[in-house]
Amino acid sequence: MKRTVPAVAAALLMLAGCSDDGGGSESDTATGWAEFEAALDDGAPCGELFEIRNAWDPDSDLVERANEALRDVGCFSSSSERTDL
Repeated sequence: MKRTVPAVAAALLMLAGCSDDGGGSESDTATGWAEFEAALDDGAPCGELFEIRNAWDPDSDLVERANEALRDVGCFSSSSERTDL
């Protein structure tokens, strides 16, 4: 029993330091979306928008949000031409 307590404590400490939100810290997430949104609003081409999106963790909630925004402007691939300009 004495050996189990330190092992469990170590495992809990490791888990406490992990984050599985897929999007990094809250400020990283806000910065990532702000960069994408600014590029979108400035008329960046699809390739540039996909580069920003592809730099994110694929499990981030931002990816689906960006995918919707990309489709809204006609960016279905990085070689697409925007249809909203």
